[in-house]
Amino acid sequence: MKKNLIIFIFIVLSGITTAQEYFQVRRTSFSTSNFNEFSPVFYKNDLVFCTDLSTQVFVTYTTPDNENLIDIHVSKNKGDLKWSNSRLFARSLNTNFNEGPVTFSPDGNTIYFTRSIDADNAFGNSLRGDTTYGIFSAEWADGSWTNIQPFKYNRLTSNTGFPFLTDDGETLFFCSNMPGGEGGLDIWKVERRNRTWGRAENLGPPINTPGNEVSPFLHESGRLYFASNGHHDRSDVDIYYVDHINGEWTEPVLPEGAFNSYADDFGFIANSEIDTGFYTTNRRGTDDIYQFYSPYPSFTDCPEQQENDYCFVFFEQGTMDLDTTSLQYEWDLGDGTKIRGAEAEHCFEGPGNYEIKLNVIDTLTGEVSFNQATYQFPLEPIEQAFITAPDSVKVNEPVTMNGENTYLKNLTPQNYYWEMELVERYEGIEAEHTFTRPGEYIIELGVTNGAEDIEELQKHCVKRKIVVLE
Repeated sequence: MKKNLIIFIFIVLSGITTAQEYFQVRRTSFSTSNFNEFSPVFYKNDLVFCTDLSTQVFVTYTTPDNENLIDIHVSKNKGDLKWSNSRLFARSLNTNFNEGPVTFSPDGNTIYFTRSIDADNAFGNSLRGDTTYGIFSAEWADGSWTNIQPFKYNRLTSNTGFPFLTDDGETLFFCSNMPGGEGGLDIWKVERRNRTWGRAENLGPPINTPGNEVSPFLHESGRLYFASNGHHDRSDVDIYYVDHINGEWTEPVLPEGAFNSYADDFGFIANSEIDTGFYTTNRRGTDDIYQFYSPYPSFTDCPEQQENDYCFVFFEQGTMDLDTTSLQYEWDLGDGTKIRGAEAEHCFEGPGNYEIKLNVIDTLTGEVSFNQATYQFPLEPIEQAFITAPDSVKVNEPVTMNGENTYLKNLTPQNYYWEMELVERYEGIEAEHTFTRPGEYIIELGVTNGAEDIEELQKHCVKRKIVVLE
């Protein structure tokens, strides 16, 4: 989409925040110094985005303001954080109008993209300087994108763009300044009903403001990322996220780390683990796409933490009935505890090597008459990475988590990696975190043996829940 149409809220300011240590960032190799690249989306194994980089050899169309038109480009994933040079995504979608940003259906066979519109709700003429844009869809068939259709909420009197389709393909988020919003560009959503889009719903406060909210991205965790200039008193755009809890959106949170600066930052996307992803920033003067990634090992499918239970009931088969004598059974449980009776229920304070004795006691003298049985009882904790933390904590109350009780027979932990709230991550045997909103959260701890050789690297992880109270 034409940059001065849909990105008109982006103003270059100076200053860059320092990246959080957990993430490293780099500008993608296909980002240029003289042109704009922005609004990336995942497409199969590659990256599709918008750019005003000209691909015409002999004729270059521009707007009346002598600005290049926006096209949809793709960069191929070459592995190891390397990407191919930018090229036109699809000639069947390329016109003398602005195209993009875009989103794709789960199977990749339907694309929704932004483009100028005219009085027939079709294609506007960017060469005339039209400033109204809407969303269109196209289908992949016979090697090209065909059957281009306008979105039902396109209007000549308002702008509609920044589409994002959910993983199930049944909900479309988009941005529009059509009536019924909070002012400026708002984030809306619409759900599919019987193969048609239903009634558009404005997400409302606390997400939308009288300012502009753009670039919605719903992560598979249910967290919604977006960009806004309406949640602070500056004019630049920052990346925020909200969660959907008990049917309501939480207050927007500004992620720490590399994602935001005093320039414009928007177009955030991430993989399922959020250990790598992309965002757009103009902190170097033009819109560039940056890749963020974790230099640390990734941990997937972490099991739920099991609580160690050191409580047991002891009994011995073949014991005699001593009720008619002065004799009585007594269990010596090896930790200073003695319990009389044929059965003994006891909870040990922790792991250890205990010697369990079942003695027969003369109740008249208190002496041991004879030993019925003796055996060694090695008590070990469950083999797992282990998070020591309270079950609940109050909002804005710092909570300390510790991994020193990790017990793994074949792995001696050297490195500890923590993840909280998906994007808040720490390194070290101990971590401190403050939750700013009530709810249930998952804490993950990953440990490794510290080997630099990937073939020698051993790792293990665990997760547990913590409840944050008002």
